Amino acid sequence: MDLLNVARVPPVMAAPTMTIAEALKRMVTFNVGAVVVVDNERRIIGIFSERDVVRRVAIKHLDVESTPISHVMSLNVETATPETTIEEALTRMIRGHFRHLPIVDTLNRVIGIVSVRYLLMRQLGENRLMRRIMESELELAEMV
Repeated sequence: MDLLNVARVPPVMAAPTMTIAEALKRMVTFNVGAVVVVDNERRIIGIFSERDVVRRVAIKHLDVESTPISHVMSLNVETATPETTIEEALTRMIRGHFRHLPIVDTLNRVIGIVSVRYLLMRQLGENRLMRRIMESELELAEMV
């Protein structure tokens, strides 16, 4: 299945000049755990997540009303392409210990984002469905 089919498209984005408070309001409004920080051409320059809030904002008692997210965002963001498989995306996130994976187009512009939580929930749902199908097939085989 195409990674974009299970991604949030478009992702919730933010300018690097946005304050922490503004970014947090956006995260709450859209019920997401991260915003992708982009330049004017939607190229990723960072990501600001709940984890950044804990590790870089709260612990340092930063002023959320005046500090831009560019001062606290995670840099060197790993990305995926639409051709990345769901399994590959999930494996990369688990091995890399990160929760959000932006998806970029051929010009490196962000077009979507997936979360490890959503992919794990989806995988669990697919496994349950496959188990039900197999159980149904076994029941049918026993009836014959």
